[in-house]
Amino acid sequence: MRTIADSAKITPNSNKLQAIVQIFDELKARYTTILTLVVGFDPDLCHHKPCFPAGLVDSTLIMLRLYTLAALCSFLVACTTADPVPDTPVAGDDTLEPPPLVTPQARTIPDNSVYPLLVAEFALRRRAFDVALDHYMAQSRVLRDPAVSAHTTHLAQFMKREPEALAAAQLWVELEPDNLEAHSTLSTLLVRRGRVLEAMPHLAQVTRGGGDAPFPIVLTGFDKMSTTDQETLEERVSQLTEEFPNNTQLMLTQALILAEWNRAEQAMNRLMALFKLEPFHYQALLLEAKLLLERGHKEPFRRIAAALVASPDDSRLRLQYARLLTRDNISAAREQFEILSAQSPEDGDLLFSLALINREMDDSTAAKRLLERLLELEKRENDARYYLGRIAEEDGENLELAVSHYMKVTAGRDFMSANHRLGRILVRTGQSERNNAYLD
Repeated sequence: MRTIADSAKITPNSNKLQAIVQIFDELKARYTTILTLVVGFDPDLCHHKPCFPAGLVDSTLIMLRLYTLAALCSFLVACTTADPVPDTPVAGDDTLEPPPLVTPQARTIPDNSVYPLLVAEFALRRRAFDVALDHYMAQSRVLRDPAVSAHTTHLAQFMKREPEALAAAQLWVELEPDNLEAHSTLSTLLVRRGRVLEAMPHLAQVTRGGGDAPFPIVLTGFDKMSTTDQETLEERVSQLTEEFPNNTQLMLTQALILAEWNRAEQAMNRLMALFKLEPFHYQALLLEAKLLLERGHKEPFRRIAAALVASPDDSRLRLQYARLLTRDNISAAREQFEILSAQSPEDGDLLFSLALINREMDDSTAAKRLLERLLELEKRENDARYYLGRIAEEDGENLELAVSHYMKVTAGRDFMSANHRLGRILVRTGQSERNNAYLD
């Protein structure tokens, strides 16, 4: 186990670290009562004698002691309540109620764990996250405390260190088997590792506990699973659907599996049952549209259109609707993109999509206006320059303007095409030397 002295790399001054160690020795002896009252720690937590003779304690040292006490107290409270760093979003977490805060219970921390935990807290404050995580991982196994394991899980997720996050979450679930967040987090981490069958019991636990488990995540990589694993997964989903017949997430998962197996009729039946419970379920709407398109239905987007009438500000659904319309109704797609752009007038992606649609419809004037707006907003400038160059080149009356735009394309997927078109214009107009100079 490393101590603070072993972790001097987290501070530019090792002498200050040694001073902090000594100060904390005295704090443990002098402020046991305060620690007990503030964070619920047992008085037997601290056993050391004061390190400094009373005559050596001046006002500066007192301030340092109080600062260290404040840091330690805030850390200890954080370990039993909230995270000191923002957590990485996990699929399904936004649907769960946060666990209620529990008043800390008095408990004894082993003396050998105090320093590593303090090192971890100072490392967090200095953004030395690797040092902090190493200490928390070690201490979570030593202390076997659910709050420490949860804290470690969140930190590992924040750092995108999924092997450590998975190990910490597994311990968290073991120590606190009724915690819905723990099960939801573990299920997501297992899915990301391709262990979807292992994730199912944890998603089921979330549902049994009253949470909204994101069952469709288990279909990640479904097409790469063996036939046996696919059938096993479908069987487990069906079993849970019998247990929770009105769970729309399970019903959607069933429909998605059936669609993947090209059982469109059965998939549609499941969707119809789902729509009776939730008429405008986002993912179900998109799956129904896909299935109807594949069957050549005359009105594949009828339900999506009705959903947008009911919720006109649902930009996420409207964007998907607009994209679907680009397949065979570009005029209707433009109308939807215009609505979206009006709702978010400075969204560069929407402006660019609308510009391309207008260009596709031979409305170069509208396309040019939108591309110039992107330049004003300083968004997607390389894309805007390239297509402004294309419009000027196709117009044929101002090739120098096309050259100017192409020369300002410095990166992106159209960079090579811009250079090729630029060179072709310069050579065609007798400006080979200018072309060579540009290429050099």
